[in-house]
Amino acid sequence: MMYTPTTQELAVFKKAAVDQVEYFFSTDELVKNIFMRNQMDVEGYLPAAIVFNFPSVLSYCVPYDDLLEALKDNKSVEVDFDNQCLRLQGGEEEYKKWLFPNEDGTLGCPKWFIPKEDVEDDSEANSEAFHELVEEKMDCDDAKIVESEKEEKNVGDTAEETVDGGSQ
Repeated sequence: MMYTPTTQELAVFKKAAVDQVEYFFSTDELVKNIFMRNQMDVEGYLPAAIVFNFPSVLSYCVPYDDLLEALKDNKSVEVDFDNQCLRLQGGEEEYKKWLFPNEDGTLGCPKWFIPKEDVEDDSEANSEAFHELVEEKMDCDDAKIVESEKEEKNVGDTAEETVDGGSQ
C-alpha cells in the first residue's frame, strides 16, 4: 500500500522544500556550491529541475509544479515560469556576483529556456525530413538487396547450366 500525505502534511513538506530551495540560493551555500554556480546562465537563472532534483529537496516528495508554484511570491528566489528557472532575488547586481567567468571574459552559461511551439514545429519538420531520408536509405538498401538477390540467382543459374551442360 502506497503512502499518500494528507493536505496538512503536504503543506508542511512544501514549506520545508521551499526552505531548502531558499537555502541553496543563500550566500552560505553559493559560496561553496560550485556546481550550482556553474549552471547559472547569463541572467543568473538556473533550471528549477536541477535544484528540485537535489536529494535534500527531493526527499520531501513535493510535486514539481506544486513546488514551482509555492515559490511564486518568494522573497529570496525569483521564478521565471515560462522557462521554469530560478534565480536569486535582488536584480542584476545580486545574481551577477555569483556567475562564473568564461574563457572569453563573459559570465554565466548560455541562457536557459524552454523551446516554444514554433521551435517545436521546426523540429517536427526536421523529424519528417529525417524520416524521408531514412525511407530513401531503406529504399536504396532494398534495391541493393533485390539486385544482390538477382546476381545470386544469376550465379546459381549459371552454375546449374554448367553442371547440366557438363553432364550431357
